Amino acid sequence: MGDIDNDDEEDKEEQEEDGECTAQVKRKKVEVKVRIKGFDEDCPRSTLLAAFRKFGRLQGHWIKPMTNMGYIIYSNRNEAAKAVAASPLSIEGVDVQVEWSDSNQRKVYLGGLNPFTTFEDIQAGLDQFGVVVKCSRPENEEGRPLPYAFVTFKRAEDAKKALRVGSVWVKDHYCRVKHITRKGNNMFSDFDNF
Repeated sequence: MGDIDNDDEEDKEEQEEDGECTAQVKRKKVEVKVRIKGFDEDCPRSTLLAAFRKFGRLQGHWIKPMTNMGYIIYSNRNEAAKAVAASPLSIEGVDVQVEWSDSNQRKVYLGGLNPFTTFEDIQAGLDQFGVVVKCSRPENEEGRPLPYAFVTFKRAEDAKKALRVGSVWVKDHYCRVKHITRKGNNMFSDFDNF
Protein backbone atom coordinates (compact mmCIF):
# COMPACT_ATOMS: atom_id res chain seq x y z
CA MET A 1 0.00 0.00 0.00
CA GLY A 2 1.37 3.40 -0.77
CA ASP A 3 1.71 6.67 1.09
CA ILE A 4 0.57 6.10 4.65
CA ASP A 5 0.28 8.93 7.14
CA ASN A 6 1.55 7.62 10.47
CA ASP A 7 -0.31 8.43 13.63
CA ASP A 8 1.55 6.91 16.56
CA GLU A 9 -1.29 7.78 18.89
CA GLU A 10 -3.61 5.21 17.30
CA ASP A 11 -1.01 2.45 17.47
CA LYS A 12 0.13 3.02 21.04
CA GLU A 13 -1.01 0.76 23.79
CA GLU A 14 -2.61 2.69 26.57
CA GLN A 15 -2.03 1.58 30.09
CA GLU A 16 -4.35 2.45 32.91
CA GLU A 17 -3.42 1.64 36.46
CA ASP A 18 -6.21 1.29 38.98
CA GLY A 19 -4.78 0.08 42.26
CA GLU A 20 -3.42 -3.41 41.59
CA CYS A 21 -5.12 -3.79 38.22
CA THR A 22 -3.39 -2.84 34.95
CA ALA A 23 -5.36 -2.83 31.71
CA GLN A 24 -3.83 -2.61 28.25
CA VAL A 25 -6.08 -1.33 25.50
CA LYS A 26 -5.10 -1.55 21.84
CA ARG A 27 -6.97 0.97 19.72
CA LYS A 28 -8.37 -0.43 16.53
CA LYS A 29 -7.44 1.43 13.37
CA VAL A 30 -10.42 2.46 11.31
CA GLU A 31 -10.08 2.29 7.55
CA VAL A 32 -12.76 3.46 5.14
CA LYS A 33 -12.18 2.87 1.42
CA VAL A 34 -13.47 4.85 -1.52
CA ARG A 35 -13.02 3.79 -5.12
CA ILE A 36 -11.72 6.33 -7.62
CA LYS A 37 -11.91 5.98 -11.38
CA GLY A 38 -11.50 7.98 -14.55
CA PHE A 39 -8.36 9.95 -13.65
CA ASP A 40 -5.72 10.67 -16.28
CA GLU A 41 -3.09 7.91 -16.17
CA ASP A 42 -0.40 10.59 -16.66
CA CYS A 43 -1.55 12.42 -13.53
CA PRO A 44 1.28 12.32 -10.96
CA ARG A 45 0.45 10.22 -7.92
CA SER A 46 1.38 13.14 -5.65
CA THR A 47 -1.19 15.38 -7.39
CA LEU A 48 -3.87 12.70 -7.13
CA LEU A 49 -3.22 12.13 -3.42
CA ALA A 50 -3.06 15.86 -2.67
CA ALA A 51 -6.57 16.22 -4.12
CA PHE A 52 -7.88 13.57 -1.73
CA ARG A 53 -5.96 14.82 1.32
CA LYS A 54 -8.20 17.92 1.21
CA PHE A 55 -10.99 15.76 2.67
CA GLY A 56 -9.01 14.21 5.53
CA ARG A 57 -6.11 12.08 6.70
CA LEU A 58 -5.20 9.22 4.39
CA GLN A 59 -4.41 5.78 5.79
CA GLY A 60 -3.14 4.68 2.39
CA HIS A 61 -3.93 4.18 -1.25
CA TRP A 62 -3.74 1.63 -4.02
CA ILE A 63 -3.64 2.67 -7.67
CA LYS A 64 -3.98 -0.04 -10.31
CA PRO A 65 -1.49 0.73 -13.11
CA MET A 66 -2.86 1.53 -16.58
CA THR A 67 -6.53 1.24 -15.57
CA ASN A 68 -7.33 4.73 -14.29
CA MET A 69 -8.82 3.27 -11.10
CA GLY A 70 -7.78 2.72 -7.53
CA TYR A 71 -8.70 3.07 -3.88
CA ILE A 72 -8.12 5.82 -1.34
CA ILE A 73 -8.26 4.79 2.32
CA TYR A 74 -9.35 7.34 4.91
CA SER A 75 -9.05 7.11 8.68
CA ASN A 76 -12.78 7.70 9.26
CA ARG A 77 -16.13 7.59 7.53
CA ASN A 78 -16.78 11.37 7.71
CA GLU A 79 -13.63 12.13 5.73
CA ALA A 80 -14.49 9.49 3.13
CA ALA A 81 -18.05 10.85 2.90
CA LYS A 82 -16.68 14.31 2.05
CA ALA A 83 -14.69 12.82 -0.84
CA VAL A 84 -17.72 10.88 -2.14
CA ALA A 85 -19.91 13.99 -1.88
CA ALA A 86 -17.41 15.93 -4.03
CA SER A 87 -17.75 13.46 -6.93
CA PRO A 88 -17.00 14.08 -9.71
CA LEU A 89 -13.79 15.67 -8.50
CA SER A 90 -11.84 17.68 -11.09
CA ILE A 91 -8.14 16.78 -11.01
CA GLU A 92 -5.95 18.39 -13.67
CA GLY A 93 -9.06 19.12 -15.74
CA VAL A 94 -10.35 15.53 -15.66
CA ASP A 95 -13.51 14.54 -13.78
CA VAL A 96 -12.64 11.73 -11.37
CA GLN A 97 -15.51 9.59 -10.07
CA VAL A 98 -15.43 8.88 -6.33
CA GLU A 99 -17.73 6.24 -4.85
CA TRP A 100 -17.99 4.02 -1.82
CA SER A 101 -15.99 0.84 -2.17
CA ASP A 102 -17.74 -2.51 -2.02
CA SER A 103 -17.02 -4.33 1.20
CA ASN A 104 -14.23 -6.87 0.80
CA GLN A 105 -16.21 -9.11 3.10
CA ARG A 106 -18.43 -9.94 0.14
CA LYS A 107 -15.50 -10.57 -2.19
CA VAL A 108 -13.44 -13.77 -2.37
CA TYR A 109 -10.51 -15.04 -4.40
CA LEU A 110 -11.22 -18.16 -6.48
CA GLY A 111 -8.04 -19.92 -7.65
CA GLY A 112 -7.31 -22.94 -9.83
CA LEU A 113 -9.73 -22.11 -12.65
CA ASN A 114 -9.67 -23.73 -16.07
CA PRO A 115 -8.85 -21.21 -18.85
CA PHE A 116 -12.20 -21.98 -20.49
CA THR A 117 -14.28 -21.44 -17.35
CA THR A 118 -17.10 -18.94 -17.92
CA PHE A 119 -18.93 -16.62 -15.55
CA GLU A 120 -21.89 -19.00 -15.75
CA ASP A 121 -19.64 -21.92 -14.70
CA ILE A 122 -18.41 -19.92 -11.71
CA GLN A 123 -21.97 -18.98 -10.76
CA ALA A 124 -23.05 -22.62 -10.98
CA GLY A 125 -20.14 -23.74 -8.79
CA LEU A 126 -20.76 -21.11 -6.14
CA ASP A 127 -24.57 -20.87 -6.11
CA GLN A 128 -24.67 -23.36 -3.24
CA PHE A 129 -23.35 -20.52 -1.04
CA GLY A 130 -25.49 -17.66 -2.36
CA VAL A 131 -26.02 -15.22 -5.20
CA VAL A 132 -22.92 -14.18 -7.16
CA VAL A 133 -23.31 -10.56 -8.33
CA LYS A 134 -19.93 -9.94 -9.93
CA CYS A 135 -16.96 -11.88 -11.20
CA SER A 136 -13.70 -10.27 -12.30
CA ARG A 137 -11.31 -12.49 -14.26
CA PRO A 138 -7.90 -10.92 -15.06
CA GLU A 139 -6.21 -11.67 -18.38
CA ASN A 140 -2.57 -11.99 -19.42
CA GLU A 141 -0.89 -9.93 -22.17
CA GLU A 142 -2.32 -12.22 -24.88
CA GLY A 143 -5.87 -11.75 -23.58
CA ARG A 144 -6.15 -15.23 -22.07
CA PRO A 145 -7.82 -15.54 -18.66
CA LEU A 146 -5.53 -16.14 -15.70
CA PRO A 147 -6.35 -19.17 -13.51
CA TYR A 148 -8.16 -17.13 -10.86
CA ALA A 149 -11.05 -14.72 -10.36
CA PHE A 150 -12.42 -12.27 -7.81
CA VAL A 151 -16.00 -13.13 -6.99
CA THR A 152 -18.43 -10.81 -5.21
CA PHE A 153 -21.45 -12.28 -3.44
CA LYS A 154 -24.66 -10.38 -2.79
CA ARG A 155 -24.32 -10.92 0.98
CA ALA A 156 -21.29 -11.09 3.26
CA GLU A 157 -22.77 -14.21 4.90
CA ASP A 158 -22.62 -16.04 1.56
CA ALA A 159 -18.94 -15.18 1.11
CA LYS A 160 -18.25 -16.42 4.65
CA LYS A 161 -19.94 -19.75 3.84
CA ALA A 162 -17.72 -20.20 0.77
CA LEU A 163 -14.62 -19.28 2.77
CA ARG A 164 -15.49 -21.78 5.53
CA VAL A 165 -15.71 -24.59 2.97
CA GLY A 166 -12.44 -23.43 1.38
CA SER A 167 -12.80 -25.23 -1.95
CA VAL A 168 -15.38 -25.94 -4.62
CA TRP A 169 -15.72 -27.78 -7.94
CA VAL A 170 -16.06 -25.42 -10.89
CA LYS A 171 -16.29 -26.93 -14.38
CA ASP A 172 -14.40 -30.12 -13.52
CA HIS A 173 -11.70 -28.31 -11.55
CA TYR A 174 -11.05 -28.22 -7.84
CA CYS A 175 -10.80 -24.51 -6.97
CA ARG A 176 -9.58 -22.78 -3.81
CA VAL A 177 -11.68 -20.11 -2.12
CA LYS A 178 -9.61 -17.61 -0.11
CA HIS A 179 -9.81 -14.22 1.55
CA ILE A 180 -8.52 -11.21 -0.34
CA THR A 181 -5.85 -9.88 1.99
CA ARG A 182 -3.08 -7.30 2.21
CA LYS A 183 0.46 -8.34 1.50
CA GLY A 184 3.60 -6.24 1.38
CA ASN A 185 3.07 -2.90 -0.31
CA ASN A 186 0.00 -4.02 -2.24
CA MET A 187 -3.48 -3.48 -0.97
CA PHE A 188 -4.66 -6.85 -2.25
CA SER A 189 -2.20 -9.70 -2.55
CA ASP A 190 -4.27 -11.33 -5.26
CA PHE A 191 -3.71 -8.37 -7.58
CA ASP A 192 0.04 -9.10 -7.71
CA ASN A 193 -0.31 -10.83 -11.08
CA PHE A 194 -2.06 -7.93 -12.81
